[in-house]
Amino acid sequence: MARSNGSEEMASQGSKDGQVAMEFIMLLGLSSLLAIGFLAVLNPLVATKSDELKKELFEELSMSIQQEILLAAVAQEGYIREFYIPPPELNHSYERYNYTMELNNSYLVLNDGDQNYYYAIPNISGNLRKGLNVIKNIEGEVHVNP
Repeated sequence: MARSNGSEEMASQGSKDGQVAMEFIMLLGLSSLLAIGFLAVLNPLVATKSDELKKELFEELSMSIQQEILLAAVAQEGYIREFYIPPPELNHSYERYNYTMELNNSYLVLNDGDQNYYYAIPNISGNLRKGLNVIKNIEGEVHVNP
């Protein structure tokens, strides 16, 4: 009966350890590849949803400002109202965007950095600003921050 030599057992053990390490590295590589593939598929979906939420947010803000202006236009002379752009309870939603507002002829124009939002308004004087705004109906004309 042949006895196994100690060096043969060590060589056999060493090759088993090497095989286990190689299998571990292959599984780690495969799982990393799957994770990267998953993220590559998920990223455009998240970006699209983010763009949709941004569009909704600015459409809502534009309509809110438009409503303030329309209300002042149909209100009685002497109407005065303070309002915030954006409303304080929603300010955190807009902080990350660098947006601009302007009154252009008969349009309110909001630009969110990527696109413009146009909303029809009556002719008014003054300028909108972020934060507190005062709107007045003076002798039938609407003035913003006079």
